[in-house]
Amino acid sequence: MTWFKVDDRLWSHPKWLATPPAARGLWVTAGSWSAHQEQDGRVPYATLRILGHSLGHARALVHSGLWREIEGGFEFHGWAEFQPTSAEVRAKRALRAEAGRKGGLASGRSRREANASPGLEANGNPVPSRPGPVTPNGVTVSPRRKPERPLPDDWTPDEGHRRRAAELGLDLDATAEAFRNHAATNDRRARDWNAAFRSWLTKAAEYAARDSARGRRPSDRQADILRREMDAAIAWDAQREHDQPKEITS
Repeated sequence: MTWFKVDDRLWSHPKWLATPPAARGLWVTAGSWSAHQEQDGRVPYATLRILGHSLGHARALVHSGLWREIEGGFEFHGWAEFQPTSAEVRAKRALRAEAGRKGGLASGRSRREANASPGLEANGNPVPSRPGPVTPNGVTVSPRRKPERPLPDDWTPDEGHRRRAAELGLDLDATAEAFRNHAATNDRRARDWNAAFRSWLTKAAEYAARDSARGRRPSDRQADILRREMDAAIAWDAQREHDQPKEITS
């Protein structure tokens, strides 16, 4: 996907102010079309009808200096100066494809090397002494690791949590204290407590905004947040664990 860029000062440019509103609409729509079709700012006559505009709208853009008329249609003024050209778009696309190909090869190589290492799981951890369940064809399947670590006593929000809480307008200390209390009271367990708290922050802000719109006081919703947000955080962690591929060993 490519983008058609619009200057945030376009609204005040003399050429724009001299252009009728209908022709302005053509300029924006045709810019999107030309970027998508990799036409480098060219707009054929036939495209005007497809975009729902007239030849008069196009010539109004020519008159104001935003377009020029060329053989077979019109052309944006200064396209290569302000917009990515089709050559640049194709080059960037090729670089991304090559990077993805190399990344896929490296990832596959890492998985093969991990699976070939005796006594190690794919993540480099020792294989548990207790074997996993055996399938009918005799293949042993390593069980998925469960989110079973209680919240450490010395856990504290990190700098990323602090920035996120500020963005959401939350009191980080009060939110973290509620998080700790609920984890301890309900004997919650998770594999990644930092990720669980990030989920808690997001959900807490969503519920706070929703309840504020309904006119509920913070004290009215505190119990709901303590229950629902921890459930959401742990569910997120459990789902991430569930989505990890199973490891199969011979």
